[in-house]
This record gives sequence, structure tokens and C-alpha cells, in this order.
Amino acid sequence: MEKKLMNLMFFILVLASFTSCKTVDPNETSESNPDSNTIIRKKQRQIKYDCDGHVVSDKVVTINSLSKIYKIAPENRSNLWSFRARGVQSGDTAGGLWGTKGKFTVDMAPTLFNIQIYPGLNEIKYRFAYCYEVVTDPVTDNTQCAHTPEWTDEKSFWLDIEYKVVTLDGFREVRPSEDECHP
Repeated sequence: MEKKLMNLMFFILVLASFTSCKTVDPNETSESNPDSNTIIRKKQRQIKYDCDGHVVSDKVVTINSLSKIYKIAPENRSNLWSFRARGVQSGDTAGGLWGTKGKFTVDMAPTLFNIQIYPGLNEIKYRFAYCYEVVTDPVTDNTQCAHTPEWTDEKSFWLDIEYKVVTLDGFREVRPSEDECHP
């Protein structure tokens, strides 16, 4: 069980390394001057085997993440409580605080926790919430805002996406580990 957990953690770290992160100043973007980014989908033939060495899958698959992480600093970092971002084109909402910045992830594919984006111009609306009185619940020790958090007006961050697909030569073989075959 520990080995499987370690393998999962390693996989998550590898996946995270394929995801880029960029801190942006949304005040420097506009519909006529968006932040430009290229997302490249890398595809390659992948052959998967079962524990007996038989081929269970032989197909071309995407081998990299198509997501990008963005961070936005608020104008005021005092009493910061929450952050939300919304993709105008997709209607998806996501995001949260990462230290004293708002953080959200965009992705070319529809996913549960990201904002789906499309090739071309994308508008991301965002806002921050502030809490001026934080209290701690004596039973659960959880902190909470003593009043309804105050949200800023929405602002826009503009993103221009160039999308490319690259098919790599050769193939990858995926075989189960010894632990997966003989638990």
C-alpha cells in the first residue's frame, strides 16, 4: 500500500512539473493587448501491456498537461479572505488563494477544477474577497469570517492562446510494476 501511495505521489509531482505557472499583472492586459501563451499538445504512440505481457492498448495518446497556472496579486493584501476566477467563454469558475495571491488554472480540456479555455482570445473575470474580523470556532478550531466577506468588483484578465499539436516519433511502452502484478 505504501509503495502505491509513493507511486501516486511521484506521478502527481511529475504531472505538476509539466504544468507551468505564471504570475501576471492583469492591469497590463486588455482585449487589444492580451497576455499571449502557446499550449502545445504532445502526442505519441503508447503501447500498454498487462501482467502477462499481452498488449492491452496500442494507440496515440496525449503525453503532457494542457493546463497553465496563473497568479494575480490583489491591489490590497491586508485582510485578504478569498479569490474567484471565471472564464467568460466557458462559464467555468475556479481559483483560490495561494499565499497573498489569487491562483487559478486554465486548461484546454473540460475539467472539474480548472477553467476551460479555447484557442484565440479568452477573458477571465476575477475578484477578491476581504474579511475584517476573523474568529476561531472554539470547538473545531477552524477560522471563519465574522461577517459576510466583502467582494471587490470583477476585473478582467485577457489571454490569447495559440494551440499546437505535435506528434512525437517513436513509441512509449507502459508495463505494470511487479507490485501491481503480484500484490
